[in-house]
Amino acid sequence: MKKFLLLLVLLTAGCAYNTRVDYAPVPVPPGAGERLVILPFSSYEVKDPLLWERINIAFYEALKSKFLTEGFLAVPFEEVLAELKDQGKLDPGRPAKIRISQTLIDLYEEDWSPLMKEEIGRLIAREVRRQGRTSKGSPVRLALREDDIIALGELFGARYVVRGRITEYLVRREETLNPFKIGFLTAQNRLLARLFYGAPESGGYGTAQEVSVGGILAAIVGSNAKDPFEPPHKETVRVGHPLFGETFTRYTGGTEDYDLANALSWGAAGMIVSYLAAHGGNAPEAVVGLSLYVYDVEKKALVWENRVRLRVSPQSAWAPRNRVDLLLQAVEAAARELAARFGADMGFVKLAALTAPPEKAPR
Repeated sequence: MKKFLLLLVLLTAGCAYNTRVDYAPVPVPPGAGERLVILPFSSYEVKDPLLWERINIAFYEALKSKFLTEGFLAVPFEEVLAELKDQGKLDPGRPAKIRISQTLIDLYEEDWSPLMKEEIGRLIAREVRRQGRTSKGSPVRLALREDDIIALGELFGARYVVRGRITEYLVRREETLNPFKIGFLTAQNRLLARLFYGAPESGGYGTAQEVSVGGILAAIVGSNAKDPFEPPHKETVRVGHPLFGETFTRYTGGTEDYDLANALSWGAAGMIVSYLAAHGGNAPEAVVGLSLYVYDVEKKALVWENRVRLRVSPQSAWAPRNRVDLLLQAVEAAARELAARFGADMGFVKLAALTAPPEKAPR
C-alpha cells in the first residue's frame, strides 16, 4: 500500500504546470493619464524592415512599462506606425538584393526524390542567408522634422514625444578570461596564447595559437612521463659458477627513445584537447546602444536627450545563453536606465506619492 501511494505521488507531481514570468506587470500609479508617443527608432545597422519592426517593438514594450511607472500612458505602437505610413514619413528602405544561381533553380525544378529536393532547398536557403548577411541594402528611415514631431504629439493628445536612434544591437563573443565563464582549460590556453603571441587578427589564428600552446605544454609534461612508452628496464644476469661466475647488467624491453615518443604522443593529445577547448568557452555578450530625444508638445521644443550603451552576458558557464533572451535583457536594462534618468532629470514626482494620504501631525 505504501509503495502504491508513493508511486501515485510521483505520478501526480508530474502533472502540474511550470510557469516562469520574465516580465511581471508593473504597478500603475493612481491617476496616471498623460499620454506619451514613442516613435519608431531609426537604425543604420538593421537593413531588414521586418527585423527593424521586431526590434522596435522590443524597445517600445520596454520603454512603455518604464514610463508607465512615471505616470505616462504610451500610445499603441501600431497606431503610431500606421499614422507615419499614412503621412508618408516612413521610408521602408531598400532590401538587399539576393541572386540565386540559375543552376540551383534548374536543379530544384527537376523531378527529383523528396529527399533530394529537400537537400537542394537547404542549399538555396543557405545561399539566401549568406547573401542576406553580406549584401548591402538601405536602412529604414524616418523623414521627420521637429514640426512633424510636435504635430504627431498634438494629433494623439500627448504631452511628450520620444524619438530615438538604435546605435548598436548585436550579440558577439565576450572577451574574457574568467574560467568560470569559459572553462578552466580554455581560459588557460587563451591566457598563455595572448601572453606568447598577443591578440590574433582573426578567429582562425586564435584557434591555431591556442592549439599550439596546448600541444607544447602537453609535450613538456609528456617528455617526463613513463606512459604510454616505457623506458628500458635494468636486468642483472649472472653467468657461470654460482660462486665464481660473473654478473652482468643489461637493459631490456621498453623504448629506447621513450622520452621523445612520449613527448610527441602527449603533444598530439594536448593539441586535440586544446582544439576542442578553443571551440568551447561560448561566452556570448549582447550589446545595445540607444539614444533618446524627448520633445515637449506644449513647449514645442526638445527638452531632454541622453544615451546609454550596455552589455549583458551570462554570469557563469552554467547560465542560459540564448541570444534572444540576452538581447531582450539588454533592451530592458537600456530602457530602465534612460526612463529613470529622464524622470530624475525632469523632476517628476511619483503620482502615488501625490495621492497618498498626508501623515498625521504629532500631538
